[in-house]
Amino acid sequence: MKNIDSKNSTMVNLNFQNSPSIQSPISISVFLILVMSAALASLVFYIVPVSKIILLLSALLVTALIIYSPYYGLLFTIFVEFSGIVWGFDIKMGFFALVILTSFSWLLKKVISIEWEIHWDSLYIWIGAFLTVVLLSVFVAMNQIKSLSILLLYFKLGLYYFLITQILDTKQKIKDTLVMIIFATMFSVIVGLIGIFVPLPVLGSSLQTWRFRGLTSDPNMLGLHLLIIIPLLFLLFFEKKKLIDKSWVGFLFLFSVLALIATFSRSSTIGLAVILTYLFYRYRTNKIIIVLVGLLFFVAIYFVPADFWERILSVGNIQQDPSLRWRAELYKGAWHLFIQHPLLGIGAGNFVLQSHIFTAQHLAVHNTLLEVATETGIIGLSFFLTIICVVLFRLKNVMDFFRRQGDSILSLYSLGLLVSFLGIFVVSFFYSVEEYFVLWTMFALGSAFYYVGNDDKAQIE
Repeated sequence: MKNIDSKNSTMVNLNFQNSPSIQSPISISVFLILVMSAALASLVFYIVPVSKIILLLSALLVTALIIYSPYYGLLFTIFVEFSGIVWGFDIKMGFFALVILTSFSWLLKKVISIEWEIHWDSLYIWIGAFLTVVLLSVFVAMNQIKSLSILLLYFKLGLYYFLITQILDTKQKIKDTLVMIIFATMFSVIVGLIGIFVPLPVLGSSLQTWRFRGLTSDPNMLGLHLLIIIPLLFLLFFEKKKLIDKSWVGFLFLFSVLALIATFSRSSTIGLAVILTYLFYRYRTNKIIIVLVGLLFFVAIYFVPADFWERILSVGNIQQDPSLRWRAELYKGAWHLFIQHPLLGIGAGNFVLQSHIFTAQHLAVHNTLLEVATETGIIGLSFFLTIICVVLFRLKNVMDFFRRQGDSILSLYSLGLLVSFLGIFVVSFFYSVEEYFVLWTMFALGSAFYYVGNDDKAQIE
């Protein structure tokens, strides 16, 4: 079997094989207990006075674990990213500090092992090309300071992508990371629910408005996170054989759907509808799907408020919904600017400074591809689309490979990521997500899957 990326997919010994690996939970019931325990521990942490010495010792313990293994650092970072804990608890620079510390740990491992080779990912070239266009757009930007700040953000995104693809070099690590994404998202939802009923210092019921946001800073962000884990939970439901495991996964799936509905995010709801339509069609011959559909109808009828349906149905009525009207004006304005500056755009991050011309507000385009085109031109858009297409191709390739090898779990996870991308793309038509760490995490996971699959191919050949 020929390696489809043989020139650029050489795997180099990273000397991390001896680093400890956190094993995935034996069953989903154990996983749920861990989620509940973490949520309760968080509640106790913020209700019971804790001395600064204990807080300092906890921070030192986390730092020691990260220095000991960059893999631990990545898992902590993934947890912070998908739980939204640093934003919910207002921990300044918490996420970026973890990324820097994990980077230092990875570099320290390289120095100690005296192995300077790195795993080469051909997508680095396309990411570098995209960053180069962002850099060039600074020189033509209407506000160069703003463009420089966005360039720095993209550099952080590129660094994060690099770290993930360097550290996730085994199948077990990828599995653990996906479990951590589910764990972190459920943690965010559960602690957010606790914050509604039990006042927390920064999560009082006053902050959980009629649109539920969990620990994240925005209901739409929580909706996006849930769109990523819902396909994974759905597929795990059909993969589990034991009744108790299947029941827990089914409960988590329905719970996640309800949490997404509680965000009142129209884009995420449309994404959910597209995802479920695809998954139901794919599993249409399975009798259990009838039960699952029945449960969803029961949830929709008895647990979903009428206000939700009114909000969702307003999507098709531009005259009734002001947010749809200003979105239409934003799209027209972005297209107008793109036509005027087709090659390099108006400069990264500059549309929000010009949007008041069209809507009397400073807003993003609320459409990912249109915003990339407007701010970095057709050249930047071409490189960004190339990154997306390469990642999707890699996931499809590795999914087919694992299926042929009989590895149902990894085939299922890669399919779950592909379906998650389907939901992300739906959201991207309504929001600008090109600068979200979550999107670039998904890019990196797709590439990590691909190169681990290539390792298996090389062993077989």
